[in-house]
Amino acid sequence: ANQALHAAKDLKSESLKDLLINCYYNLASSYQKLMLYKKALNYYDSVIFLCNQNFVDTKNFQLDARLYKVDIYFLLGDYQKVTDGSNEGINLSLIKKDSSYLVYFLNRKAQAFTYINYLSQAFTNVSSAISIAKKIDD
Repeated sequence: ANQALHAAKDLKSESLKDLLINCYYNLASSYQKLMLYKKALNYYDSVIFLCNQNFVDTKNFQLDARLYKVDIYFLLGDYQKVTDGSNEGINLSLIKKDSSYLVYFLNRKAQAFTYINYLSQAFTNVSSAISIAKKIDD
């Protein structure tokens, strides 16, 4: 995140900030595909950090980064981080009024709750996801 911050401080235009975030996002995605999850998580964190620095994220880099972080933690079996990351994604989805991402995070959170045998919480999240999905015809 420090490298991203230093680079972002030198950028004056939004298009250059967008390019920097896109580069970090692409690095994260590449590391994820190579199953180098720790590096991928670090670069996704940089994306999230930069998006939080007064940047208008018109391409949903932050939501995508949160989504893929949750996926990585799910693959690694860290269900607490899945639920925490899903909660952050849910909050951001609500702020951005993006129901598709909201449904995804609710579903992933429900899956994590299922794996740790919190079936009541899983059912609550699934019910919410179904309700929202019906409203958006998904």
